[in-house]
Amino acid sequence: MKRKRSYLSIIVVLIMCMQIGFINVSAAESPVKSGPQNYDGKELNILSIKWDFMDTMLGKYAQEIADQMGIKLNISFYTYDESRQKVVADTIANVPTWDIIYIDTKQMPEYATVGALEPMEGLFEKYGRDSFDLDDFTTNPMQEATYQGIQYGIPIMSDTNGLVYRTDLFENEEEKAAFYDKYGYELKVPETYSEFSDIAEFFTRKKGEKLCGEVLKEDFYGTCHSDKVADFLWHDYLSYMYAFGADVYDEETMMPLWDSEENLAAGKYYVEKLGPTMPEGHINMTSGESMAQFDAGNLAMIIEFYSRTLYLGGEDSSIQGKFDFALLPTQDEERPHATILSTNFMGIYSKSEKKEMAMDFLQELTNKETAKKMAFHEPDGMYNVGNPLFPRESVLQDPALLKKFPALSLVLQTLNQDGVYAFNHIQIPEYPQIIEIGGTALAYAFNGANIQECFKNAQQEMEKVFRDAGYIE
Repeated sequence: MKRKRSYLSIIVVLIMCMQIGFINVSAAESPVKSGPQNYDGKELNILSIKWDFMDTMLGKYAQEIADQMGIKLNISFYTYDESRQKVVADTIANVPTWDIIYIDTKQMPEYATVGALEPMEGLFEKYGRDSFDLDDFTTNPMQEATYQGIQYGIPIMSDTNGLVYRTDLFENEEEKAAFYDKYGYELKVPETYSEFSDIAEFFTRKKGEKLCGEVLKEDFYGTCHSDKVADFLWHDYLSYMYAFGADVYDEETMMPLWDSEENLAAGKYYVEKLGPTMPEGHINMTSGESMAQFDAGNLAMIIEFYSRTLYLGGEDSSIQGKFDFALLPTQDEERPHATILSTNFMGIYSKSEKKEMAMDFLQELTNKETAKKMAFHEPDGMYNVGNPLFPRESVLQDPALLKKFPALSLVLQTLNQDGVYAFNHIQIPEYPQIIEIGGTALAYAFNGANIQECFKNAQQEMEKVFRDAGYIE
């Protein structure tokens, strides 16, 4: 009897310990954090590309979180190319330079291949996943967070292209009549790329000509792109390329398709049809510079990422209340409104010696509360911007945010691929080389070289890259 009572006493004590937390039988499977720890001044090192929204995210909200957690935050900003070189070099050198790194979607395959990123699954098992609330993220960004079936990051922004057009020009009766006389159909938001180039051509005018009955003091253009070689040019061209039915390579044979009939048609359209409707300096413009042309009232239309265009029309803008958004035009009906999806992430650097702290901090930086704060952030002009494109359902479907940014309904439609052919960047480690080759070929064509020859040479260069990588013989 005494032995039975002893066993019973032990069982009671064990149950009590489990209830008050001395023993956690599930800790090994899925530890649950009660809240962020205080790290008593320990340093956390973050590497990021210097985008406008990252300035705000890291400069303001990350710093506030670091202060609350007792962390000394060290942030290093680099250009896209510099960040890639730094991460790859530090990984190969096996140095614990960073704890958290910003990952552009194009960098994911290379970073994963060289071992720069710690797989998230192992981190979730060790430090917990529940606090990240992964089910709240939209589907496509979570798919892009993986490479070869392994998740390497937490999505922080999912961007896509939209068409922005001047409503005051499109609704002007004099311009509508003149357009009909010239092209034989009504002036309206372009549904096809044939209509888009007609409208761009129609509104391209010289200083001294009239626009909406007023004499122009400066040249006016139908559209503009950020065509600085190679990354900016590549990003702006991609949506045209896919809209015309082209692909970078054949996924079954792994053969590059840069000189395909479809891509050549897209290239000729982009260079020969749209080139004359853009300002001469477009070949040296970044995306911020081309967008500024639209905001200054110098363009009729622009196709650009929402991360930039959502903040058009501020107090100092020349187009305040005179523009609206639409889905991109269609060329190939099997790819309606074709547009690029570009998701960015934050991941844990594989060589970090402070992974638990990095995970605690990353959870606080990407949770629902912080995401909404960043979405509603009031910008300083077009630059100190927030992040209304944080890919959480709770953010993108927030009624107050949709009221503030009505164009987010088009973003949601694109992310859900609802009648939109939305595509992602290709996932191979050699992608940066492909961007350089393709972008350079387009740049040569803009500078007067024969586009067919440019694309033929680029095809040969891409085949060499794929051959060296072992994709083709």
